[in-house]
Amino acid sequence: MARLALPLFLYAETPLHPGTGSHLGAVDLPVQRERHTGYPIVQGSSLKGVFRALAGEMGWNDAAIEAVFGPDTEHAEKHAGAVTFTDARILLFPVRAIGTVFVWTTCHEVLGRLRRDLLNASADGLPAVSDLPASGDGALVAPDSKLIGGGKSGGPIVLEEFSYEARADASVKDLARWLGRHVLSDDAAYAFWREKLLRDLAVLPSDEFREFTRTATEVVTRVRLNEKAKTVKTGGLWTEEHVPSDSAFWALVLVNKPGADGTDWTAEWVAERLRSFDGQRVQIGGDETTGRGFCLVRIGGAADGQAG
Repeated sequence: MARLALPLFLYAETPLHPGTGSHLGAVDLPVQRERHTGYPIVQGSSLKGVFRALAGEMGWNDAAIEAVFGPDTEHAEKHAGAVTFTDARILLFPVRAIGTVFVWTTCHEVLGRLRRDLLNASADGLPAVSDLPASGDGALVAPDSKLIGGGKSGGPIVLEEFSYEARADASVKDLARWLGRHVLSDDAAYAFWREKLLRDLAVLPSDEFREFTRTATEVVTRVRLNEKAKTVKTGGLWTEEHVPSDSAFWALVLVNKPGADGTDWTAEWVAERLRSFDGQRVQIGGDETTGRGFCLVRIGGAADGQAG
């Protein structure tokens, strides 16, 4: 069925806790992850609720909110919402680095997924990135990366406690330029970060990228105190996992013609309303009152596409 598809990018300005509500390992409250890759995700159902709330904050009337996002739970049988959010997948993951505090990392597997979704959205195509060194344990960086001392053609780089033999490649800078344009804000406040992305982006082997997303997240210990005794309440000590700030995710927003009776609104009308979210900030996941989950929203730039 033909529908519109809009690419959605989320840039975490504070640590993000899209929690699962349960645990199987050492961390009491881990983040949501794909089963087969282990990559962090934000479930589409969470995104839909967040953007429904944002629409209300931006002054959408009740009829428009219901047409786009669907009726409330008590009246769900009336009609479906006009939008579907896919799960948001990790795109850029920050990792500590010697020589430049931190770099953003990604991998060909992730970029391949993004390229596939952009094709569905008929959106601005992602630049091609050169293959990794044949050794299998190398990385690609921009030609003027501080990791290898700008201007060198290659050399060892250190991310966390791991060393990689990096090769300078112009395609990484092309990728960074595209990401800066689509993921980051074009406001002056983001100028430093757009410039940093041009220098501090590393394309890693997929296995190495996955390990960083599994082992280089933030694990925070939380306590609940007995107010009078100032001691920890029974069961009031737990750990939470957070995706670090400066991570980036992407999703697709699939748009249909609204099914609400008595309106002549089109899918194009819905898409235009959604594009008004571009540049806004939303709060996603748990721990809202502790400042977690603030994300910059970039959305739009798509034409008619086939998705589903």
